[in-house]
Amino acid sequence: MPGYWNQDNFEGLEAIAAQADGLPHLQAFARYCRLKASGLRKPAHVALDEFLAEAATLDFAVRKQLVEWLLDSQRRAPKVHQLIPQPLARRLIEPVLAEWLRDHPHDAAGHRWWGILHNDRAALRAAVVLDANEVLARIHLLRNLIDCVAFATHHLPEGGLVYETAFVHQCLGEATQLLAQLPAGEERHAHAMALAQQQMLVDDFLDWSRQPEGIGFEQWCERRQRQHTWGVLYSFDRE
Repeated sequence: MPGYWNQDNFEGLEAIAAQADGLPHLQAFARYCRLKASGLRKPAHVALDEFLAEAATLDFAVRKQLVEWLLDSQRRAPKVHQLIPQPLARRLIEPVLAEWLRDHPHDAAGHRWWGILHNDRAALRAAVVLDANEVLARIHLLRNLIDCVAFATHHLPEGGLVYETAFVHQCLGEATQLLAQLPAGEERHAHAMALAQQQMLVDDFLDWSRQPEGIGFEQWCERRQRQHTWGVLYSFDRE
């Protein structure tokens, strides 16, 4: 059966609303999700304001739990793009994370969530350094680095890396180290395949750069039966 416009977003909002219904302090947020999924924008934002007003009265420990739940829900459902609207980020998530990092700078979780929210490599690296068992930050940092190299290589058929070669090598090296630290499983395998594809593409490009043989890079690859995917964008499944 064919889907409908924005199906993943709307169905995801309904599913998250069902989860929120059974959790403390999240009933108004559940109403926001359902109203948003129904296309009722103004009532949805009234419910969001109600949720934010209640959250402002709660202790920091409880607000932190709410923020962790929201960010983890978004991480697990990346196609639900209306889950964290700008008022929610500005009035709850950002202030809680800022206070968390200020008062607990050695807590890896605070750096992890900041890094995931902002796609901030420095914060993700800090989380990994602070906690040797921090898997989630490693995964997101690894994805970030692979995507960075993929962006750098997406114009190779026209004959050039978007970033400097040294930076691309740095990203590949760091990604290789992070991959080695992940537990075995399907997720590690998927990242290993993506990283290997980008490493081979960069290696081939540098080989061609040294000896282009009077032909373009794409032809050079065809001559050697190298099967690269140009302009690849990686999308890793969330558990």
